[in-house]
Amino acid sequence: LCVSSGYYVNLLRVKGSGLLSRHRHPGPVHGHVLKGRWKYLEHSWEASEGSYVFEPPGEIHTLVVPEGVDEMITLFHVTGS
Repeated sequence: LCVSSGYYVNLLRVKGSGLLSRHRHPGPVHGHVLKGRWKYLEHSWEASEGSYVFEPPGEIHTLVVPEGVDEMITLFHVTGS
């Protein structure tokens, strides 16, 4: 958390398949997939190990780790609340 610059960094880890319910962020989000793979229900692409992901401010998305993935780890840099 960096209050003076208005961002935080989150290491999201999901063991097995799962879903992070629909949400949005007021500022941009940058993600780096370190392990596994995942997708957003609202898009056709899939983020896999080594991928960079950009979420524009205000975009609504639902993160899903599909069946068959043992573990997913992604580093997110989130600007704003």
